[in-house]
Amino acid sequence: EIIRLKNNASDNFLQVVREVDLAQLLAAVPTCRAIVTTGQKATDVIVRLTGCAEPPVGGSVEFAYADHMLRFYRMPSSSRAYPKSGKASPQSMMNISLQHS
Repeated sequence: EIIRLKNNASDNFLQVVREVDLAQLLAAVPTCRAIVTTGQKATDVIVRLTGCAEPPVGGSVEFAYADHMLRFYRMPSSSRAYPKSGKASPQSMMNISLQHS
């Protein structure tokens, strides 16, 4: 849960009020195999909760958490606060398919 401090999607103006209870979420969705974030704040929360390495933008890392093997994908920010550099296009980004077994 977040509070938007200004009418802006930038991480600088987002305050995390309550972090996700990841263990509870994974217990509720036992077939989950991946977590995807956009933005530094969301990435920081997952890294802090799991102790996993921070993936590079457009990349992923695999880690174990609460008896699950998960892949953590970090996507480029979708915020208008960060214009696209022209280096990555939607076609060049990886396709992610989250499937339940």
